[in-house]
Amino acid sequence: MSVRGKLAGFVDAIVDRVTWRTTSAVQAQQVTGEALAWVLSSEDAIKFRYPAAYVALMQRWVEESRVDVKTVKPCADVDDSSGRRFTVMLQELSFRLPMPPVAIARDAGLYADQLMSRLETVTGDWNSDVGLHFYNSSSLGRKGRMLCAIVRSTRAARYLELGTAYGMSALFAGLTMQERTEHFALTTVEAIEQQHTIAIAMLRARFGERVDGRLGWSQESLSKLATESNSFDFMFHDAGHSYDDYVKDFALAEKILRPGAICLIDDIRWDDARYSDGARCYEGWRALVEHPRVRAAAELDGSTGMLLLS
Repeated sequence: MSVRGKLAGFVDAIVDRVTWRTTSAVQAQQVTGEALAWVLSSEDAIKFRYPAAYVALMQRWVEESRVDVKTVKPCADVDDSSGRRFTVMLQELSFRLPMPPVAIARDAGLYADQLMSRLETVTGDWNSDVGLHFYNSSSLGRKGRMLCAIVRSTRAARYLELGTAYGMSALFAGLTMQERTEHFALTTVEAIEQQHTIAIAMLRARFGERVDGRLGWSQESLSKLATESNSFDFMFHDAGHSYDDYVKDFALAEKILRPGAICLIDDIRWDDARYSDGARCYEGWRALVEHPRVRAAAELDGSTGMLLLS
């Protein structure tokens, strides 16, 4: 084949690839739009005081999406079930972020709308009301969807959360576990009494006695949990954001985490200058990666760390 023929074939291949990707993107947008219109046509749509927030949550819930996965510690042994599950889960997340049931997003959206309407003053350093504080500090559409996908993939049944805030992440996790089994437990730890009270009232209304809500700082609560012979197969850390918090919390938590447990560490690159003075979150995350019990580790969307424990 001539050079001109090879060049023409190369150009045609590029055009075909671009056309395929463009067509796929357009089709995905059409599906997202149709799904969103269907969701918003329900009677629930008129219940919302903040419909734009609900629309944004739903759009992130139904859109075609993938997770930017960076493996920082490959799983050396994938012959056992937890190693295989972790490796396959990362592959699936990087290819396509699963869509959890829309009913989970609906319940979360209704709860978020109720919280955004709360006008009582936030206790602490925030000069705002509960609704504004919640909106600025809580995980909603994408992080909620990713948490649901990971909890489902790992088949978690005993879930521990440090830094519960208003309970949004715990709600996503609880609703996901409830889809699979009645035999699950949800343990939450929150240091701020106002947020703890709001979150636990909501979680217990939905999950009853399966919820164990602890008021206190993470390290004190973890020490107490260890003395009570508790054990967990999943931990979501969204408590103190610093090198010391990550390392000290994990040193206590790993004692009550089962072999094969998954840990999600949120905000590993958190460096908000308003509240952070040399927090060194990423250094703390990398210290966890090197812990002897960590078999494998990955970074998700550059902001959340995930660990598989031995």
